[in-house]
Amino acid sequence: MTVIKPLHSLPSLLATLDAAVPSATVIIRPAALAEGCVAAKNIHAPHQWPPVHTALAAGYAVLARETVGASVDTPVLPPQGLLPVCIGDRLPAATDAVLDHQAVNRIGGKMEMITQVAPGEQVRMAGHDVRDGAIVIPAGTAVSAQHRLVCDVLSIKSIEAWDFALALQPHEDPSRQWLADQLRMWGCCIDDHQVAPMMTIDWKADSAAQLALLPGAGIGASADHMAPVLYCPPRFDCVVALVFAILLPVIAARTARRVQTMSYILQRKLPSRIGISELVLLKIHGKEAYPFG
Repeated sequence: MTVIKPLHSLPSLLATLDAAVPSATVIIRPAALAEGCVAAKNIHAPHQWPPVHTALAAGYAVLARETVGASVDTPVLPPQGLLPVCIGDRLPAATDAVLDHQAVNRIGGKMEMITQVAPGEQVRMAGHDVRDGAIVIPAGTAVSAQHRLVCDVLSIKSIEAWDFALALQPHEDPSRQWLADQLRMWGCCIDDHQVAPMMTIDWKADSAAQLALLPGAGIGASADHMAPVLYCPPRFDCVVALVFAILLPVIAARTARRVQTMSYILQRKLPSRIGISELVLLKIHGKEAYPFG
């Protein structure tokens, strides 16, 4: 006698997890350790950047309007003299441009300007990169290396971020480390024994249920614990299916993470059995997608 086990659909599993996984909490993370985390609130610039006009080239700091009409035939004497600056120097007050060394003639102990410049020439103006109070990390955005750089520049020390804690049972299979690294990239807290996990991942096949997911043989879940337990055999293809078909939707829903979707034109049909969800490797060329396997 053949026993046919019923297939559990992917949407029904996700619905079960959605009901069982507790709501994520907001924690304050050091900005230096927040890469991958999702900002829970808009992060505003505490001040403009750069705070003052900054030289982008070596030369002389000038007020642009004082160079009007300057040329080789009609040199202009600077009213207050010329102050040399190097790249990155703050410009003195009442100056707004940098004049090249070659644009200045020395006659005796005096200097005369022989080139006209415009305001902001060879200068990064105050507030050019970031305005005071501007949103530098919008709520719901994953903190990137670029965001961390902005935080360092603006002296933003901490970020309010969503916290999603998971426990990974030990296993020697390399896919476990890959999974842990992937989840940390999404800002998840992994195996922190001081934090109660919102979900646990156990490395064994669930023989009691069959999930209608390919690849995904042996993936299952139990909501009978304080935190749901996901069962996954230590096979890399199953781990990939677990990550992108199950964990990503659950984590995104709990942390307000924005998941970008893109549309492509399949260049070959994908025959599938009715009721089966599939993850497929694609080779992308422009707007065309070529399935593997």
